[in-house]
Amino acid sequence: MGKNPYKLLGGEKGLEHRSYIVPTARAVAEHFGRTIRTIRNWAGRGMPQMPDGYDLKAIEEWAFSVGLVQERKIEPDQGNDRLDRAYYELEIKRLDSELKSIKLQKETGVLILREDVERGWVDRAFELKRDLLSMARRLSLRGSNKEAPALYEIIRLDCIEVLKKYSRGHVDVDTLEVPENGELDT
Repeated sequence: MGKNPYKLLGGEKGLEHRSYIVPTARAVAEHFGRTIRTIRNWAGRGMPQMPDGYDLKAIEEWAFSVGLVQERKIEPDQGNDRLDRAYYELEIKRLDSELKSIKLQKETGVLILREDVERGWVDRAFELKRDLLSMARRLSLRGSNKEAPALYEIIRLDCIEVLKKYSRGHVDVDTLEVPENGELDT
């Protein structure tokens, strides 16, 4: 057989990944030491086939189970230690690289952990709650014996201070206006 029917694992030189997938009936015949005509006969008897090739391991299991071969060349579920080690070393390298990328994104501020975002929102909600609840006490002290327009201005200024603090500069609260009827359009 001129061309190696086995695939290389991860492109590493010299390390064959015996996935046991071969492209042609000729490769199946060579593996089992049979003729192509025999392999075609096996196909007629139910030999496992795939659209793009043949799985030698599946064919051997089938041939052994129906008595067409007496001994197995491929041990069932027997791993290749060298292959397994190489596969997992490549997988570890890939995952390590992915982890380093995530750490770099976190350090540079590109990536923020969900817990950090949630903690930030909870902290800001508590700030807003605290300021809104304390507004009643502040207004009762500053607004006693005031006329409606003066009381409105005190409340408006207090709300603007809370909004400035809560928005942390992301909202221009000085341009916010309340219509005469006191209702905001949404």
